[in-house]
Amino acid sequence: MTNTTVVFKGASGRQYSYYVHPKGTLFLDQPGNYCLGKQINGTIVPLYFGECESLKGRNCDNKHERGPCADARGWNVTCAHTSSNSKSD
Repeated sequence: MTNTTVVFKGASGRQYSYYVHPKGTLFLDQPGNYCLGKQINGTIVPLYFGECESLKGRNCDNKHERGPCADARGWNVTCAHTSSNSKSD
């Protein structure tokens, strides 16, 4: 796991801290939110946000269904925020 984090603001205005991982990272079986992003000079540009019951089962790698579109836009990092099964986390 990486110690690098980025903060994104949710629709409610609440801020969430995400761990930044290289594209292709395999995740543990934990619920959470994720962001396919493009890192440019230390800044993360979000390309796609998703929510899932299992980050492991979500395939946040080259097999992700949004992968081709994200690739075309420069996807090179996946940011992950683990949570409980509650959508409020």
